Amino acid sequence: MLSGLVFADHNADGRRDPAEPGLPGVLVSNGTEVVVTDVTGHYALTVRDRTAVFVIKPPGYAVPRGAHNLPYFYRLHWPAGTGETLRYGGVPATGELPETHHFPLLPAVSHEAFSVLVVADPQVHNRAQIGYYERRFIEELSARKDFAFGVMLGDIVRNDLSLFDPYLPVNARLPGPIFHVVGNHDIDYDATSFTTAVATFNRNFGPANYALMEGAAVFVVLNNVYTPLPGEAKAGGEYTGGLTPDAEAFTANLLSHVPADRLVVLCQHIPFVPGPARPSAHRPADQHRLLALLRGRRVLALSGHTHTQWHARLAQDSGWHGEEPLRQWVVGTASGSWWGGAPDQDGLPTATMKDGTPPGYGILHVNRTDYRLEYRVPGRPPEHQLNLVSPRHVVARERDQAIQVNVFNGSERTEVAIRIRPGSDQWVPLQYAPGIDAEYAGRVWQRDVSEVPLAGTRLPPSTESLHLWQGSLPRSLPVGSYEIEVRARDEWGVESFVRRPLDVHPAKLPYGRN
Repeated sequence: MLSGLVFADHNADGRRDPAEPGLPGVLVSNGTEVVVTDVTGHYALTVRDRTAVFVIKPPGYAVPRGAHNLPYFYRLHWPAGTGETLRYGGVPATGELPETHHFPLLPAVSHEAFSVLVVADPQVHNRAQIGYYERRFIEELSARKDFAFGVMLGDIVRNDLSLFDPYLPVNARLPGPIFHVVGNHDIDYDATSFTTAVATFNRNFGPANYALMEGAAVFVVLNNVYTPLPGEAKAGGEYTGGLTPDAEAFTANLLSHVPADRLVVLCQHIPFVPGPARPSAHRPADQHRLLALLRGRRVLALSGHTHTQWHARLAQDSGWHGEEPLRQWVVGTASGSWWGGAPDQDGLPTATMKDGTPPGYGILHVNRTDYRLEYRVPGRPPEHQLNLVSPRHVVARERDQAIQVNVFNGSERTEVAIRIRPGSDQWVPLQYAPGIDAEYAGRVWQRDVSEVPLAGTRLPPSTESLHLWQGSLPRSLPVGSYEIEVRARDEWGVESFVRRPLDVHPAKLPYGRN
């Protein structure tokens, strides 16, 4: 049994002073059970070996930050250490449990409207790629002051967990505390239990299942990497999306203390199905049990993992039952297509994702229980939200001049339209048409047919993009010079534009189809 106090640490020294009050009504958990502090701020919990005890940050408070700017809201309890030999070390022995452990919380301004940085899959393979990550993302984001905190949606590294060490001081430059989710490439695959499979993650980032509150929202962070354990994990990384018993118990007990009118933001690495992920990406029974726990609530699910970006709205056929579909945002990855592709003007891999999305990061804007989702491409202005594939030169009255627009964070609710100027000012809607991104496929083809070696590495094959629109150029354009203008309006009314020149040339028969 462990008992202690959650208190307001007014001078931020980590120790409770006589004038610093205990905080009633704060949630504390051992990873499965969840208790509420009493009127004096005290809690008591049973604690199993090889687990963690942690405080669930309430609105109006912040958690202290430890080494590398990481949020420090937990105490690991692994008295004898991991108990098995792991390549990447696991958790060293923490010794016996003390009689008491106090959790300091820092008083902070409570905002009903706030923004959260969302990063998925840096998935660095080596120190060179940590450098890519630093140059593309950290240098741009480090100066920002507008995030309440950040969430890293897993696949921090790619299987080599020793890279946590050089990653941490680089990532420490991100603004605000960054809460980490475990990904399938962050697992100890030589472990023999669900518990020890995340031991090295625990040592570096804390518990794999936890929560925090901000405004009228509760963020529920779950490890949904279901490894085929005990005793069957392979070094190649066998896994699927699932729900471990601890994650299920924690979620059920947590939600019993959360009012039904709160926004629940579920943060897990592997997305629910259906979607562009492989059909076996999530254990169906596990998905249905988790969705049943969330039933009747307003839920936004955040994931990474697929190295594509897409939105899904889960309904009854996915196991969801609610007044509105459950919204899932699978965020485009920081590593893009695994740091592949040709080098850009800065010498960094272009790493365009298989659906034509550039590598980037998300921003979740919350206002009470409403939200808006924004995607940003580092090094580009905020307006860079779409790409237009269209002819640069055409012959007058030529047929079948197709155009394609990729709205990186688009969905079926996005409105996309085109106009050509000079000419009519009327916007003509384009057709929503998921498929293969033409520019991405062209890059792969050009590399394959090149007679000379090209810099960089080959991008992976194309996959279906769920944010494409298509149309065609009008045949009626007279000879002359024009500008194609495309407007995308997302479901929150935010507009973005892209423009491209077009020259129409005289037809020279008999060539050309007109």
